[in-house]
Amino acid sequence: MRYLVCACMLVGAACGLVRAAAPPSAVTMPSIVAAPVHDPVLPAWDGPTFSPPPAPGVHPRVLISPSDLPALRERLEKTASGRRAINGVRGWLQLALFKDGKALNKTYTALVAGDSTALELAETAWFRSKVSLALCLEAFDCWVRDDAVRGKNVAAALVTYNKICNGEFKNINNVPNADFNMGFCYDFAYNFMTDAQRNTVRAVIAKATAGKKSHGMDMPAHARSYNWMPAGTELTLLALCIEGEPGYDPNVYRQTVPLMTDFLTYGIYPSGTPTEGTHYYNFGMDHGAQTLLAMAKRGDVLFNHPHYRAQKYWYLASIEPFGYAFSMMHDTPNDAGGLTANYVLQKYVYPQDPVVDFVWRNRVHDDYAGLGFYNDLLFSALYGTDWQGGQATVSAPKTVDQWGVDTTKPLPATAVPPLNPASIKQPLSYYCPNRGLLVTRDAWATDGMELSFEYRPDIYGAGHAHSDRNNFTLSALGVKWGIDRGFHVAETKDHSCMLIDGKGQGFFGPAGRAVAYLDTPFATVGVGDAAYAYAHRYNIKSRISNPALKDLAWELERLKWVDGRYVMQSAPLKDNELEGNPTYKAPYNPVAYAFRSATLVRGQYPYVLIFDDLRKDTAAHDYQWLLQTPMDRVFTPRDATRGVLSLEKATPTSPQLLVQALDSEGVTFDYQTYKVQRTPETEDTTVFGDGKRLVVSRHAVEANLKMLLLPQRPGQPQPTVTWNTDHRRARIDMAGQSDELTFEKQADGRTGFALVRANGDVLVVGLRDFSPKPGVRITLGGPGNVALSNGTVYLSGAGWKTCTITGVPVQQVNHDGSVAKSVITAKGCQLTEVTEQ
Repeated sequence: MRYLVCACMLVGAACGLVRAAAPPSAVTMPSIVAAPVHDPVLPAWDGPTFSPPPAPGVHPRVLISPSDLPALRERLEKTASGRRAINGVRGWLQLALFKDGKALNKTYTALVAGDSTALELAETAWFRSKVSLALCLEAFDCWVRDDAVRGKNVAAALVTYNKICNGEFKNINNVPNADFNMGFCYDFAYNFMTDAQRNTVRAVIAKATAGKKSHGMDMPAHARSYNWMPAGTELTLLALCIEGEPGYDPNVYRQTVPLMTDFLTYGIYPSGTPTEGTHYYNFGMDHGAQTLLAMAKRGDVLFNHPHYRAQKYWYLASIEPFGYAFSMMHDTPNDAGGLTANYVLQKYVYPQDPVVDFVWRNRVHDDYAGLGFYNDLLFSALYGTDWQGGQATVSAPKTVDQWGVDTTKPLPATAVPPLNPASIKQPLSYYCPNRGLLVTRDAWATDGMELSFEYRPDIYGAGHAHSDRNNFTLSALGVKWGIDRGFHVAETKDHSCMLIDGKGQGFFGPAGRAVAYLDTPFATVGVGDAAYAYAHRYNIKSRISNPALKDLAWELERLKWVDGRYVMQSAPLKDNELEGNPTYKAPYNPVAYAFRSATLVRGQYPYVLIFDDLRKDTAAHDYQWLLQTPMDRVFTPRDATRGVLSLEKATPTSPQLLVQALDSEGVTFDYQTYKVQRTPETEDTTVFGDGKRLVVSRHAVEANLKMLLLPQRPGQPQPTVTWNTDHRRARIDMAGQSDELTFEKQADGRTGFALVRANGDVLVVGLRDFSPKPGVRITLGGPGNVALSNGTVYLSGAGWKTCTITGVPVQQVNHDGSVAKSVITAKGCQLTEVTEQ
């Protein structure tokens, strides 16, 4: 296995295998779905320590101990995060339990009185499903205040609640679940209860947990890779509420330790990127983070797991340049950043880490208004920590509703130091080869540009990832331009991808493939292959008998876990050779090839290049290039080759985005307002309202689209784009900045290209032989990715064999671990690739 040696790359190495051209029927899945992942060695924990649980029968004990109460009270009083969280707890309790005639007021009064019909008095079904949470928060507040009067009331209410439920705890969808909030209520209210009350509740907890297993406990280690694993540990949290007492089953906890260890190993890649997006990962870790802390109190400390420690870099890469907002790729409802429990935990256990601190500030905002969601309040109150410099910035809740507390009070302009992304001094690019995720910026600045590009080589079944291989998002100059529409908006047509005659990739979306990645100081490029994702659709066995799907030509996907990764098998597999609910595939939209190159070019005027090589067959088709935008954007055509996206309520200082086709032959622009609705082939027809998208179309045998995206400030010089008639060269000129592009079609259908800057910087992607100027030559033994900048050679990929550079002095070589031998001279270098054993 190759190891990273290039200091300019944050994580990962490129998977640069290039397949030969093939007719559509022969498109096959990449043989390697994900780079190998193995169990790491965990160094000893050297961070904060946690008080051990007290003796059996002493409470609270799951997340905090009685000895911690003085420090907790001080934190809730003297820190901004503590004040915000406890004010949120008390504000939400006022709305839910104590406001006359509203929400759960009548329910709570009836529960205290022992009324078995109490749950029927809830204002709404939603609030009825939150009874145990309300009781938990009330018990916590009573413990903190040492309020015996209210404590006895919540103890009585808890007993009634348990008698009504009789061990069956159901969520709003009427699905039974382990109600750890009820257990936490027992944990915090224990000292206010009589022995009889304790026995009643303890028996119910024992019934709900003894002999039970959470999701994944019976699965192989590598399959414990998605949010159901940490989410299911609510069973563990509930069981620990009666730890050491009659009815406690220690096996629940014992099975949780390897479960969470495996989740950190296989649910988070070595880069720190989880297998799932912002929402579902943090949703699972709402329980998982609390379980990790409960485990640490019991001596099972996983905070030095290298994947978990590296997670801060993924969080950091997910932050929008302008701050206080996070990536929305995959099933993510908004850009707030997801549930806070894992953010709280990371800040608490890595208190001095500047990257974690920066992530925490962006998640909670300057005034901690990000600590307001009802489900986040308890853990935030227990372990919330101030971001450095933000101890006095909290503002009191101004509004309270069913979702929690919000603030509308703005902070004084001088209240806090301004957000300074550059202060964290991190690389400009983040790359995860396992998830096929590239996030790259022109600068760490609030008005900087950020390109996110993803092709997901790790997808092997139905899940929360969308049908969006080679999707990209773009933000610059303080606003979003290209967006992901988020939660359950899963089809290709609703992403910044390509359509063929209006048809995209299969649903559920199969894997993409890594083709190239190269990071240099002046440009960063990623290349993905989405052919397999167009050619097939995925589903799980239990769903392919659906009447709308049963007549499709489903076949078992021949994937097997071998030596740390899923590998395509040549021989047919039986269902019992795959764990769980095996994946089936069916033909969908076969193509000859579907490559996309996404490049961020830095400089005085940074820009993005998106090159698409998409071909279905030998006939002409309508190819549509999509850029999904926010609703408050307008598009103004400038001529047949370009147009400008701007804000609906623009001012003379508002930014714009120039969108230009380098090769404009046969290209048309159309800015559409359309209905965002799922199609029946996804087994769903939900409408998500209106959306806006820019559609750049070409009717041809292949798309061969080359798009320039240039963020512009008012008064910025307009580029002059020259496209040579030989269709092989283009030039982009702006004041003081000149870049020349050369294109060459490769045998597999991908367009290799080179970018030469007037200052001598050179980027070559997918070409074997290129001369940037007379007397200088770059020659490779196979398609590779190489760049020259200020005497440094940058090289990545696989299959380039040898790389010879002549006519230019070379001082050093940065690479991804693929160089076995290097000979450097004043007139060039000779590099030889590692031969894999």
